[in-house]
Amino acid sequence: MSEPLLSLRDVTAEVDGVNESPSLIHRVSFDVTALKIVALVGGSGSGKTTTGLSILRLLPVALRITSGKILFHGEDLFALPGHRMRQIRGKDISMIFQEPLNALNPLLTIGQQINEVLICHMPLTAKQRRERVLELLNIVGMAEPQRVAQNYPHQLSGGMRQRAMIAQAIAANPQLMIADEPTSSLDVTLQAKIMDLFRELRRSLNLSILLITHDLGMVRHLADEVVVLQAGKIVEQGPVARVLESPRHQYTQQLISSVF
Repeated sequence: MSEPLLSLRDVTAEVDGVNESPSLIHRVSFDVTALKIVALVGGSGSGKTTTGLSILRLLPVALRITSGKILFHGEDLFALPGHRMRQIRGKDISMIFQEPLNALNPLLTIGQQINEVLICHMPLTAKQRRERVLELLNIVGMAEPQRVAQNYPHQLSGGMRQRAMIAQAIAANPQLMIADEPTSSLDVTLQAKIMDLFRELRRSLNLSILLITHDLGMVRHLADEVVVLQAGKIVEQGPVARVLESPRHQYTQQLISSVF
C-alpha cells in the first residue's frame, strides 16, 4: 500500500505556558491519501481549525504542539527549519481560511495577492505571472478575470472573494489544499458551485483536499473519508458512506440527527 500524502500521528496541542491546561486537540491521528477528499467535522470548539493550522505550523503564539508528528511525504513537518517550512507552505500545502474578507489583504488587488504567491514559489517572468493570474481566475470560474484582478477584496461579492482565495491557494500547484469552512458564509446556490469547483480541481490538478467543516450535507456529497472530532479528540473516522449511514459513536449520531 502506498504511503499517505499526509499523516497525523498522536498530535496534541495545548495552551503554551499553562500548567495542566486542557488539550485543544489530543492525540489526533488520521491520513490523507493522494487524490482523496477527507472531511474533518465536529461542532464549534471541537478542534477542527486548530488541527488544520497545526499542519502548516500556523497556530497562534499562545498555542503549541506538545507531542506527535505530522508527516508530509514521510517528512516530519515539526522537525523542519523555518525556511523549509516556508517553501512547503503555499507551494506543496495551501490553505483557504474561513472568512475571505479577513484573510485577503484589503490594501492589495486580487491580482497582486495571487502574484505574490507566484513570486515566492514559481520560476516565472513578470509577463508569465500576469498571464498565470488571469488563467487562475478563469479556472475558478471568474467571468471577467481581467477586471477581477484589478479589484480590491471589498469590491467583490462573497462568492467571488471565495473563488479568489481558491485561485490564490492553487496558484503554485499544491498537492494538498486545506479548506477551512470554505462555504460557511455563502448561500446554498453558491455552496453548490464551490463544491462543484472542488471536484473539478481535484480531477484537473490531481489535488488532495482536507475539508474542515460542520456541514454534513457537504461532507456527504463531496468527501471520501470523514474524521469526527469532539472536544479535541477523534471519536470516529472512516469512509463517508459508512460513518453517515451507520455511525458508531453517540456524538456522531447526534451530529447527523441534527442535520438529516
